This record gives sequence, C-alpha cells and structure tokens, in this order.
Amino acid sequence: MFDLGFLELLVIGVLGLVVLGPQRMPVAVRSVGRTIGKAKQMLSNLQQDIDRELEIEQLKQALKKNTASLNEDIQGLKHQTDLRNSLKPEAVKELESEVASIKSQVKSLSKPLKSHEPAAKPIQEKANDSAQ
Repeated sequence: MFDLGFLELLVIGVLGLVVLGPQRMPVAVRSVGRTIGKAKQMLSNLQQDIDRELEIEQLKQALKKNTASLNEDIQGLKHQTDLRNSLKPEAVKELESEVASIKSQVKSLSKPLKSHEPAAKPIQEKANDSAQ
C-alpha cells in the first residue's frame, strides 16, 4: 500500500521522537499499531463478505439453471404421459403384442443354426479322396 523503506521509517520515527518526546512516543506507536491492525481486520472481513456474496450468487445461478432443466424434463414427461393416455387401450395392447412378437422373432434368429451334415468336406479329406 505505502512504499516505505527502512530509511523512510527511520526518519518518521526520529521525527516522532522529536515531536512527541520519549514519554509519549511508545503510547503513540501502540495506538498507531492498533489502528493499522483494526484497518487490516476490517479489510479482511470485507473481502470475506464479498467472497461469500459471490459464492452465493454463483449458487443461485446454478440453482436457476438446474431448475430450468428440471422443468423442461418435467414438461417432456408430461407430454409423453399425455400421448400415452391419449392412445386407446386397444391400440396400446396391439402395440405391446407386436413388440412381443418382434422380440420372439429376434430370439429365434439369434439362436445358432445347428445342422447335422457339414456343408463342405475339409480340405485334407478332399485331397485323400482324390489320391485314392
């Protein structure tokens, strides 16, 4: 804050000693030290308050953002629920049966095919057959 070097402080101390005298100088130095300490404490408290306010503001903004996102999700779910409720129960049952039949077809296709006869003879067997 103040750019005071050792020589400047020495000059101020000597001038204070000359002006105040040796009896009042220690009392004046103590009161100046206390005042500077109180000022530093006040500045530290002010900085902490500002930091807290900034953090609170950031949390509020994050909360607003998350609330907006949740509201959008809720609206989407309401829309999906409305669509499902608007479908006739017969149509829903028909769709569910179609899905079940598709699932069973997929399961049957995914099973490995088992054949009892090999599709082609191995290469060595063909070579043995032609050699004979």
